[in-house]
Amino acid sequence: MHATQLAEIAGWLSICSEVFTRGGIAADANQAMRYWAASKCRLQRWQAALKVFEEDFENPCEMHDPWHAIEVVLQEILIAELLTRVWTVVLIQHDRIVNHYDMQSIGHSVFIGHLEARNRAMRLIMHNRPSNARAYDRLEELRRRMERWTDLLLSRVSDLELATQFGFDEHRIRDFAADRHLEDHQRRQQTGHLLLASLSAGVRRDVMEYTANPDLNREIAAGVLACFPADRFDSTGLPKSIMLLQMEQVQNDTHQMVQSLIDDEEQAAGRIRPRSPESGG
Repeated sequence: MHATQLAEIAGWLSICSEVFTRGGIAADANQAMRYWAASKCRLQRWQAALKVFEEDFENPCEMHDPWHAIEVVLQEILIAELLTRVWTVVLIQHDRIVNHYDMQSIGHSVFIGHLEARNRAMRLIMHNRPSNARAYDRLEELRRRMERWTDLLLSRVSDLELATQFGFDEHRIRDFAADRHLEDHQRRQQTGHLLLASLSAGVRRDVMEYTANPDLNREIAAGVLACFPADRFDSTGLPKSIMLLQMEQVQNDTHQMVQSLIDDEEQAAGRIRPRSPESGG
């Protein structure tokens, strides 16, 4: 799985984050551990690769240019960071709503590790910019683009104060959020669909067709999606809207209320006779 697909999942999460916490039901932390384990393994691979790149720059060789491999790894770090930041915010929101604090530590641990890898990679290319200014400029443009997308995605989560803690530019997040609050429900849904389409095109622009860790990216995506209850998705595997979930909840509540009234009437009419202790029930 390419890192751009992780970014697309981050876009879906920012729009449908309320689907995760709908009903205040705590998610299974064991499923989140799948996300944590794959993320930690990917972090270890990144750190190992960055160490090799540092050694390459310390001992340059005319026959070997490390910049191509560096671009592959750093593109993955920068693009996948969208999911890391958005998912961390969603997990913290989840724990606050259900009054359980198992998930946010998982998200925060991955976030800190990702941040360390990102900072190390950016220092590496900054110090060695003269050796390949074009590659450096491409990565810098990608970094700025991903930071803007991150702030836009975070502006759509319900807890804006929390979002600003995990974004890059607080004022930009608040400006994005202010524009969104002017939209009605229908307009907001339309904007969300347009955002996902734009995100898909935006993150893929000028990005290499292959990624550094497709196997672990796939595990990370599976770990995120496994945290959602099955009833949050429709028969095609797509996430249900908040409105549809609300309608289903009203329907279930109504059914339970009607069934309770029927049982009470039957009990009063004597058609349902509770078993006595002597009957062996």
